[in-house]
Amino acid sequence: MTLMTLRPNTRAVKSSWHSSVAALPAERRPATPFHSREWAAVWQSVHTEQVRGRALVRELGTEALVIANIPPAERTLWREARTPDTEVVLPWAHRARVGASVDEFIANFPSEQTGRDFREQHRQGTDAGLTLKITSGTELLPHLPQFTDQARSTSELHGPALYGTDMFTPLTRVPGAVALLAERSDGSLAGGLFGFRYGSALYLWATAVDRSGKDALHTYDWLMYESVKYAAATGAHVLDTGRGNYAYAARLGMLPVALTSAVYLTRANPPPRQPPRCPAHRTQPARAARLEQSPITPPTNGVPPMPRLKHILPTLAVSALLALTATTPASADGGWWHSRDNPTGAKAYFKEHGDKVTVCDTDTDGYKALVQVMTFNESLAYQFHDNRDNSKCTSRSARSGYDLFENQTYKFRVCIVKIGTRPLHCSSIKSVLNDH
Repeated sequence: MTLMTLRPNTRAVKSSWHSSVAALPAERRPATPFHSREWAAVWQSVHTEQVRGRALVRELGTEALVIANIPPAERTLWREARTPDTEVVLPWAHRARVGASVDEFIANFPSEQTGRDFREQHRQGTDAGLTLKITSGTELLPHLPQFTDQARSTSELHGPALYGTDMFTPLTRVPGAVALLAERSDGSLAGGLFGFRYGSALYLWATAVDRSGKDALHTYDWLMYESVKYAAATGAHVLDTGRGNYAYAARLGMLPVALTSAVYLTRANPPPRQPPRCPAHRTQPARAARLEQSPITPPTNGVPPMPRLKHILPTLAVSALLALTATTPASADGGWWHSRDNPTGAKAYFKEHGDKVTVCDTDTDGYKALVQVMTFNESLAYQFHDNRDNSKCTSRSARSGYDLFENQTYKFRVCIVKIGTRPLHCSSIKSVLNDH
């Protein structure tokens, strides 16, 4: 199934499944590099991941097809094509608007000190002799052995070694593939970022850092600064840093984006029959496996909210994993709504034409006004806060890269927050049908 076949705004969604990469339609431009034929072809030839994956399949058995890491807009399209048997939100990605310059990007940081540190670490790396080398596509191949070694050692700090040259080599042929390499004055590689400059976004996909001398060079921070600079210079509106590193992304004011895993069962999987109970227990209520989902709360401390399992789930059942609240969406442009400490605190407004969301800090009290935009099942699409704390407003819209799908219900909540703490005085959730 291709994303482009699911793109129409009508409910009559057409989907098609194909037996191989060669059979995928080629007449339309993919929405992202991760929907391209070249991206799909990579994973039919890679052995680094397949060895581990096949062993897991043999160990656990294959009872479900899982489509992982679906962002909110694409999740709606998957549901319209075929409703999953269940859905689970586990990781979060991070996105930020780039603007026309690094200074404009830094202006959205939660604190001025973080901006000063970001600039200073880049200056120190530059003074130590770091220079940027940009390689597009297969131009990375001569540097690949060293880049791969550093990427593997970097990934091992957080888990298993994820990368191999068998993976990166075909990835250089994916549309928009680019590597931003940090070279020392002697020409050796200090680190790099591999990603894709595609459409209106720069996607950062893999990090490589030479552990020797990294603290003195501030290699990762230097590369992040250069990636913002490169994105602005090439006209990208959005920087997408992917999953993980939640605390660092929060310090840079990046917006968390919930990623859903859609689960399709390969065969019927009814719950097991309950064993007979003795008469003494007949009056006791049956205990059912339950999944409690934390309320939608931004990962302000660097860790996203996670579901809590009360008991082991005997089966993957929609009723056990999803609890959707039936609400009647209000018409768009329905006026302001306020945090619960109204009239002080925060207020927000949604203007349907242009998908413009505005949040205002209505009191200079040291707190920031936060607005959260959610999909119909309350998965976080994006959030942002007003940085000024001076009774003024901040807006996001389709024009600035925050486009919302038409004929979809979105939910909104406004709170007040201090960086590093949970939101306070949140309003009730407001549902809006975006039908224009």
